[in-house]
Amino acid sequence: MLACALQGTHSRILTIYFFPFYPMIVQSHVKETLSKMGLRCGGDFCDALAKSCEDIVKKAAWRCKENKRQTVYGCDC
Repeated sequence: MLACALQGTHSRILTIYFFPFYPMIVQSHVKETLSKMGLRCGGDFCDALAKSCEDIVKKAAWRCKENKRQTVYGCDC
């Protein structure tokens, strides 16, 4: 497991665990969606998209923890 530490607003450290082998996105679905729009997928696009998704998940998890909840909701994004 890869541990990512996020600094909370109250000077405490929140630790969120991610599995580096678990894909955040499905590349074939991304490429298929772009293909239907008449576009092609660059080599680095899926990696950048996965990084953006990971950042959104980290932010939502941080907000959930700050609100003393264990369930992440859409409003946390």
